[in-house]
Amino acid sequence: MSYKYTLGGIDLSTIGVYVESGSNDFLKLPDLKEPYKVDWAEMNGIEVDLSDPKFKEKEITLNLAIVAFSESQFWSNYNAFLNLLRSPGTKRLFCGDLGRSFFVYYSKMNNYQKLSPIAGETKIGARYSITLVEPIPSLLKPFAFLTKKGGGYLLSTTGSLLNTAT
Repeated sequence: MSYKYTLGGIDLSTIGVYVESGSNDFLKLPDLKEPYKVDWAEMNGIEVDLSDPKFKEKEITLNLAIVAFSESQFWSNYNAFLNLLRSPGTKRLFCGDLGRSFFVYYSKMNNYQKLSPIAGETKIGARYSITLVEPIPSLLKPFAFLTKKGGGYLLSTTGSLLNTAT
């Protein structure tokens, strides 16, 4: 099954770019930032403050393919994709297989492999991977609202429960 991916509001399939794999990285918990530690001389081990853990940004590597049916279409689509990646600011990436959006920015491209020559061809393909960074990992922010049947108890964006029963 093919899922829709959009980056910055642009459906990637309209520029011949398809996500082959990698969206699972969005579901991984990011690395923990180094917590505050105290190494008391009179105690074994260390004392670690985990009362309010903080997390690092998260890197996501997507494996992509680009498909075109003429040399001019390939260069047009490829340049459109590169311009999209290098445009300023974070971009909203919607992952159809996850049904969720993430705010990311481009970090690097790896493993570029032409699957066919580009010049003069009518079927052109390539595979490559890009690394995106999610500066504020969205799995750490509640976006869902929880309710009781018949009303009551919504989870706010700050994580606190509100009694909404009337």
